[in-house]
Amino acid sequence: MLPRNSSFFCSAGLAPTLRVSRGCEIVSATGRSAFLLRGRESLRWILQALVKSRRVRGTITVDELFEAGWPGTGAPLTPATRAQRVYAAISRLRRMGLNGIITTCDEGYLLDETWRVEVDSAPQGESAYI
Repeated sequence: MLPRNSSFFCSAGLAPTLRVSRGCEIVSATGRSAFLLRGRESLRWILQALVKSRRVRGTITVDELFEAGWPGTGAPLTPATRAQRVYAAISRLRRMGLNGIITTCDEGYLLDETWRVEVDSAPQGESAYI
């Protein structure tokens, strides 16, 4: 586990900030402990889709999140099973520290608009991450 308020994740703005490393391997939110998503590809890919959706249109559907988290595996699964996988992944991300940041809406999910989102552009694997 990374230390709370590690200098890598500090930001100077007034708005709370969700900060993710490129590839969403390291995640931090203002006032919360940073956490790692290395080795948790489905969770990383879902968070990446949420971040990308935030930049493009805001919301992302359950079907889109399933395709992001488990690419190419949808056909043999029922819609209810695909949705359950997404619900479980979102629940896990919330428990890891994104509660109140990942929100539900009629169309699917989105990152709360009151949170600023920053994606670190340093190359993956740089020692500055840790």
